[in-house]
Amino acid sequence: MIESSSSSGDSDSNNRLDIMNLMESKKPMVRFTVYTKLKKIMNSLNDQTLSDIDRRILRGLFVKHLKDFDEEQREVMSQIPLIDRLKKTIPKLILKKIQMQDFQFQ
Repeated sequence: MIESSSSSGDSDSNNRLDIMNLMESKKPMVRFTVYTKLKKIMNSLNDQTLSDIDRRILRGLFVKHLKDFDEEQREVMSQIPLIDRLKKTIPKLILKKIQMQDFQFQ
């Protein structure tokens, strides 16, 4: 048997070319290129009727991405102490309430 250092599973873990990672790249041109390609693909699908399986796959990809984003946000928020989070949100809430009261009086 011939041994190899790479397998077909390795291609899935190639983060440099992972489309989700490219969508979140720090480089604006990379993000622009990826979103432009995705837009062209999605526009080409406008004329076609997608099968139920294709719709489920597309929906699943985006739902997974949203869930991953939520998990990352929760992790970031859990690292910030509660008192610091409150210090950031309470002034915004008070300001919003004051603005709403001023709007009602006018």
